[in-house]
Amino acid sequence: MHRRIPIALKIFFGFTVILFFVLIGNLVFLSQLTKLDNVIRSTSSGMYRVALSQQLRGKLRQQRSSRALYNHFGGSADRSKTEATLRQFGQIATEEIKKARKSKGERSALDSLSVEIPRFIEISRRATRLAEDSSATAANALISSNETKALINSIRANLLEAGKKHNIDLGTNDLAKLLESIDLYIKPLFYIERFSLENRDFLAGAESLAVLSRPSNPVPGLIASLSQELDSLFRREIETGEVNSHIWDSVYSALNDTLENILVTELSALGVTLEQSHRAVSITRQLDTWGTLILLVFGLLIAYWIANKIASPIGKLRVATNSASRGEWDKRIERSTNDEIGDLTDDFNTMLVELGKLDEMKSRFLASITHDLKSPIGRVRGNIANLQDGLLGPVSGGQAELLNMMARDVDKLSRLIHDILDLQKIKAGAFKLDITKVNVKKFILDSLEQHATVFLEKGIVMGVKIGFDELEAQFDQRQIDRVLDNLITNALKYTTNGDKIIIDAYTEERNLIVKVFDTGIGIPKEHIDKVFGEFYQVEGKTKAAKGTGLGLAISKQIIEAHSGRIWADSLPGSGTCFAFSIPICNGGMRFE
Repeated sequence: MHRRIPIALKIFFGFTVILFFVLIGNLVFLSQLTKLDNVIRSTSSGMYRVALSQQLRGKLRQQRSSRALYNHFGGSADRSKTEATLRQFGQIATEEIKKARKSKGERSALDSLSVEIPRFIEISRRATRLAEDSSATAANALISSNETKALINSIRANLLEAGKKHNIDLGTNDLAKLLESIDLYIKPLFYIERFSLENRDFLAGAESLAVLSRPSNPVPGLIASLSQELDSLFRREIETGEVNSHIWDSVYSALNDTLENILVTELSALGVTLEQSHRAVSITRQLDTWGTLILLVFGLLIAYWIANKIASPIGKLRVATNSASRGEWDKRIERSTNDEIGDLTDDFNTMLVELGKLDEMKSRFLASITHDLKSPIGRVRGNIANLQDGLLGPVSGGQAELLNMMARDVDKLSRLIHDILDLQKIKAGAFKLDITKVNVKKFILDSLEQHATVFLEKGIVMGVKIGFDELEAQFDQRQIDRVLDNLITNALKYTTNGDKIIIDAYTEERNLIVKVFDTGIGIPKEHIDKVFGEFYQVEGKTKAAKGTGLGLAISKQIIEAHSGRIWADSLPGSGTCFAFSIPICNGGMRFE
C-alpha cells in the first residue's frame, strides 16, 4: 500500500512549484517593465496632444466647409416663401390631375400622383417646421432619407408618364424648382446648426489640450480664443448678411498655423522617446518569448501530472455515472488512487449496489401492487357504470356529474396501472410485438382523427404533412398508434388557444420518420435529455401540463423494440418537436 497523500496536498504542491517559477519570471520582467513604463509615461501625453491637434485641424476644416456651404445656399431662409411654393405646387397638381382625369387612357400614374404629391408636401412642411422650431439636422435627415428620395423619384417618373399620356402642364422642372426652394430654406439652417456643433466640439478639444499641456503654455488658451472669434464672425455674417472673408481667413490661418506648430513641436519631441521605447520593447519581447517558453514547459509538465492524478479516475466515475443514469447497476470501478478520489470510488461502487437493490425492489413492488389493483378497479368501474345506467334506481343531475367524474378518475388510474404493467413487461423482456403490414398514410390519418375534437375544443390548429402517398411498412400498429397518441397528447398539454401542432411524416434511407411539432411553451434545455425517463415531468406553468410521467418512457421502449429511435428538440418560448424513426421493414426488430 502506497503512502496516502491527500489530493489537496497534491494540488497545493503543483501550484506552489508553478508559482515559484512565475515569481522568478516576474522579478526578471519587473526591472525591464519599469524602464518601459517610464518611457511610455513620457510619450503618452505627447502622443495624445498630437492626436488632439490633428482632430482639431480636422474640425477646423469642417467649420470652414459649413460656413462655405451656408454662403453657397444664399445665407437666408424664408419659411413663408417655401410654404407658399408648396401650397402653389399642391394646387396646380390637384387642378392638373383633375383635368387629366377627363381624358381617356390608363390612369395609374394619375392615381399615384394624387396620393404621392400630398404625401410629399406634408413631409416637406413637417421638415420646414422642424428646421425652424427644433432641429435643422433632423429636418435635413427627413428630407434626405431613402424613403423621401424614393417618393421623389416615383413622383418624377409618374409626372413623365402623365405628361406623355395626358399632356398635363405639371412636369419634372416644376418638381425640381420645388426641391430647390425646400433646399434653399433648410440647408442654410442646417449648416448654421452644424457649424455650432462643430465649434462646440472644437472648444471641448481645445480645453482637453490645455489640461494636457504645461500650465505656463499659453497656446491652448489662444486656440480657444481664436475659435470663439471664428464663431463670432460667423454669427455676424448671419445677422448682417455681409461676408467678411478677409477677417475670417486671417483668424482661420492663425488657428491652422498654431495647430501646425504644436504638431511639429510634439512630433520632434516624440522622435527621441519613441526610439527609446523601441529599444525597451525589443528587450522586453525577447525576455517575454524565452520566459513564456520556459514557464509553458514547466507548467505543462506539472499540469499533466496533476491532471493524470485527478482527471483519470474522475473520468471513470463520469462514465460509470452515465451508465447508472441508464439503469445499468452492475458496473463497477476499480480503485486506482489512495486518496479522497479512491474513497469516492469505493462509495460509488457501494451506491451502485444499493441502487440496484432499490430498483429491483421498486420494480417488484410496482408489478405486485398494480397487478393487485387491476381487479378492484375493474369492479369499481363496473359498479359506477351500473349506477350510471340506472340499474339501482334513478340518478339525479348532480349525482350523474359526480359519477362521470369518478368514472374519469377510475379510467385515469386504470391507464396508469396498465402503463406501469406494460413498462415492467418491456423491461422484463415479456413484451411481444404484433408485426403486420400497415398502410402508413391511412394509419396516420386514422390516428389523428381521434384527436380532432380536442383540437377544435382547444382552438389549436392542426397541420399534416405526409411526404408519400402509398407506403406500406411492417410494425405493431397498436403500439405505434400508442406512441403517436402519446406525442400528440403531450403536445396538446403544452399548447393553448391559437397555437399550432404540425405532424410531418416522410421516409429517409428505408426508415419511416414521424415528427410532431408544436408552438407551445417549449421545454428548457436542461430537461430535454430527461423527458424520456420514468415518472419524469417538466414543471409546467399551467394545470394542463400534468400527467403520470410514463407516456414518453413507454414510447421510448416501444420505438426501441422496433429497432428505431426517439428524440426531442425544443426552444423555450417557441415550441417543441418530438420525433421517432423506425425501419420500414421488420428485419431488425426485436420481440417477434
